[in-house]
Amino acid sequence: MRLTSFSLLVFLLLGNTSFRISDGSDSGKDWGEWTQTDCFKKLDFRVRRFKKLSSGSYEWQVQFRNGYSQKATFNYQIVPYADRERVKKEGAELNRIDVDSNTTESKNHYTYLKEADRVYVYVHLLRFGKDGVGPYAPCDR
Repeated sequence: MRLTSFSLLVFLLLGNTSFRISDGSDSGKDWGEWTQTDCFKKLDFRVRRFKKLSSGSYEWQVQFRNGYSQKATFNYQIVPYADRERVKKEGAELNRIDVDSNTTESKNHYTYLKEADRVYVYVHLLRFGKDGVGPYAPCDR
């Protein structure tokens, strides 16, 4: 692993969830390395701390990459590190997105947090193909 302004620390969860911690920088252009989710070997993401606002909050961004041959739809949430236990228990219901098959998103998803150093990116309730049809996908790794 090459050293960058981002140091990715990996923590594993059981079940249909994943999260990562990232130390950020205010460079605005340096993304962390692509990181495989805990449950899905072909769903990756990367994060960056984009900028500090005058309010004292930081804009944290995440971008996803889907290596599967089907569209993936899932919930995600970016939360402060201190909220990791809460989000693991309650889940992330606010942000549901889909990423086309074999695609890296061209857009970024973001949130504003007071957290300056570390965040969790929590991913769960993934479904392949058309959302709302069929069961959620089990972990494949």
